[in-house]
Amino acid sequence: MTHQTEKTPEGVQVLVTGVRPVTDRDRLAVLAARPLAPARPQKPLNIGLFDEDARRQLDWTDLLRASPARNDETTN
Repeated sequence: MTHQTEKTPEGVQVLVTGVRPVTDRDRLAVLAARPLAPARPQKPLNIGLFDEDARRQLDWTDLLRASPARNDETTN
């Protein structure tokens, strides 16, 4: 019984029966099947509809309704 061999940088390797060597194509297929991951965390989109800082601001109409000077004018 002769075993298949494979030349590697470390020298000639004997392959186990029924096991084929891992090729560059196999390695690339594994890398391609991985889910994409960002290189760095995503920055928040703080503009327009998604601007959470703007959501915390009061409207001018709310300020006018709450101002004591405005309340005095309406009662007189």
